[in-house]
Parts: sequence; C-alpha cells; structure tokens
Amino acid sequence: MEFTRRQREILEAASKLLLRKGIQGFTTKNLALQVKFSEAALYRHFKNKETIIISMLTYLSSEIEELLSAVNKGVTNPSKKIKNIYNEQFKFMSKNRHCLIVVFSDGLWEDNKNIFEAVNSILDTQKALISNIIAEGVAEGKFSKKVNKQSLENIVMGAYRQHLLEWKMAKYKTDLLATGKELAKDVIKLIK
Repeated sequence: MEFTRRQREILEAASKLLLRKGIQGFTTKNLALQVKFSEAALYRHFKNKETIIISMLTYLSSEIEELLSAVNKGVTNPSKKIKNIYNEQFKFMSKNRHCLIVVFSDGLWEDNKNIFEAVNSILDTQKALISNIIAEGVAEGKFSKKVNKQSLENIVMGAYRQHLLEWKMAKYKTDLLATGKELAKDVIKLIK
C-alpha cells in the first residue's frame, strides 16, 4: 500500500500520539491537534480512526516482511537465521514501539475484524518465515526431531512475543537488543 506524504505525516503523528497517550488517548480529535489541522481534514486522508490503525499495521507488516526477507539472504545455517530474525525484529520494534501498543491491545483488535486481520497478517508473515526455517533445521538435523515442528515454531514465536510484551510492560526501560540476543541464544539451545 502506498501512502501520500501527508498520510505518512499523519501516521507518524499517530504513532507519537499512541506512545504518549496510549490506545485510550488515541482519538481523531487528539490526532488532529497533533498534526495541527481539523478533524475534517484528517478524514480527507483517512476514512476513520480504524483506517489509520490498519494503515499503521499494514505499513508495519510490509516493513517486517521486507526486512525479514533481506536479513537472511545468503545465510545457510538455520540457527543463524533465527538469531538474525530476532535481532532484526528487536531492532525494528525498538524504533517502532507504537506498533506494540496496537498489537498488544487485545480489546482493540479482538472486537474489530479488520484490525484483527491486520494484526494477524503480521503474525502470519513471521510464522511463515519461522516455519520454513524450522523445517529446514529439522531436515538438516540441526533442530530437534523429537518435538513436532509446530511446537518448535511456537517456542520461537512465543519467546519473541513474550520478550516484546515484557519490554512493553517495563515501559521500554530494559535493553531490548542485548536481552534479545541472549534470548535468541537460549531459544536455539532449546530447539536443538
């Protein structure tokens, strides 16, 4: 999805607003104040608040997909691939903390089919990539054959999501990148 310059400005302001005021403070009125124009002007660029959130998630999904597709080009070791994915995603999330507010706001996306599908798209992108790496690692004998592949995927994805949730709950005060590197090493030990 392509965004105009003005839409990108609005999405950037929306992300700052989410970080500052949370999901409850994320209103079109507050967003209009943030971008310094009327609510009516917002609606010329986005249909409604839901469209703004979905646009943020769509952007996030495409960025993650592009990032994760590029990070392992030429890498053949499945363990290294998982470490690279963890590192790149943690770097990305450290720069895009606002996305965690939406992704971990269960009440927001559970009640809204379109937002749910946008969040699910992000998870599907990550899961497909992890699934391929796990299958490759199992086939090469580098990951455990004693545990079914789906359980291995859940370990890798679950550890990643839990780590992000703990970082969010700590109000972003822990070193996500350093602790993420340690987590990646431990996850690799678990799935070998």
